[in-house]
Amino acid sequence: MASLKKVSEQIESGEGTLGKLVKDEALYNDTKETMASLKKISEQIESGEGTLGKLVKDESLYNETKAAMTEAKETMANLKKVSEQIEKGEGTLGKLAKDDALYEDTKRAVKSVQKAADGISEVTPVTVLSVVLGLVIP
Repeated sequence: MASLKKVSEQIESGEGTLGKLVKDEALYNDTKETMASLKKISEQIESGEGTLGKLVKDESLYNETKAAMTEAKETMANLKKVSEQIEKGEGTLGKLAKDDALYEDTKRAVKSVQKAADGISEVTPVTVLSVVLGLVIP
């Protein structure tokens, strides 16, 4: 009885959660509004409204979501496999990532292509000019 009396006194004085709920009108009103909102949301879900309600009630949407999740898992597994192969130096990307000699060869090849392209762009105006002059002066 003494413990019950002590708890009762604490509630009456506004101590603890239950005491604050009983004594604090704003907290009580907020809790009441929150519970009403939760009840409304629960009813909407139960009736199949909104995304969550459709997910809970609509079997086809559930199946589509499940299929998309399965596809995403498979994609992630494939990406993991590819990244592991690259890390091991397998395949073209793996060799590019791991083989310094291949990297240097590729770098030299790109520079050669750039030089060739620069050479072509320098010659092109002269070639165009000679064609134009050939058309104008017979």
